[in-house]
Amino acid sequence: MYQYFIVVMLTILSTSALGIEQESAQKTYAAPKLIATFSTSNVKPWGYISPNNQEKGLLIDFNNALATAANIKINNHIIPYPRAIKEIENGKTDFAVMFKSPQAQEIGISLGEVTETKILLIALSGTSTIKDLSQLGNQLVGFIRGSKYGDKFDSNTQLKKVALGSMKQGIELLLKGRIAAMASTDITFYAALKEMNISSTKVKPIMTISSMTGHLYFSKASPNTHLIEPLKHALNQLRDNGTLKQIFSKFH
Repeated sequence: MYQYFIVVMLTILSTSALGIEQESAQKTYAAPKLIATFSTSNVKPWGYISPNNQEKGLLIDFNNALATAANIKINNHIIPYPRAIKEIENGKTDFAVMFKSPQAQEIGISLGEVTETKILLIALSGTSTIKDLSQLGNQLVGFIRGSKYGDKFDSNTQLKKVALGSMKQGIELLLKGRIAAMASTDITFYAALKEMNISSTKVKPIMTISSMTGHLYFSKASPNTHLIEPLKHALNQLRDNGTLKQIFSKFH
């Protein structure tokens, strides 16, 4: 009887130990969370580094929501817009939100629309509205270097365009009369005005150049094609549950 008891106890202990070992192995060898790299333009309010070294901006909020919905980790790079495009082109990064354009379509695969924005031509208040860019004549028009605002603006060789490093610089030049107008997305321009504590009554849109949509693009040069479906599914989920509208309506 005593020997039988010992055998039973050893069997129970062995089974328990095996169960603990299997559980430990499952925890140790659990599939790692997928990791995606994103490039984000360092133009406020889309993406920027705060004074306390935190990533902030509409696209940062979008990236975080997307990561949660897809259950993946996102490594984000906040860099100048031209460099973000370059990193998508050479596959150094997997994803970026870019305006839908022939260039974007050439280097990336669209997973779907993220947001829509208007491209405005903004001048000082009191300036007459125009119906065609040709009405500007030889006047200088500022724009953010590397930005794409649609064929009507991008391919216009008659415009006297001035490439600028930031929206703040553009607004300052506009208010000083150094440029006649500034081309910009509505979100970028009015967010910059708010940050600079400048009343919107000092300026006015004189023309809507175009409406553009920002899409989530996957780099055609990236080998990480396994990331496409989970992120596409997550994007659709954010659109359906109203998260995209909530994020991007802040400056409309």
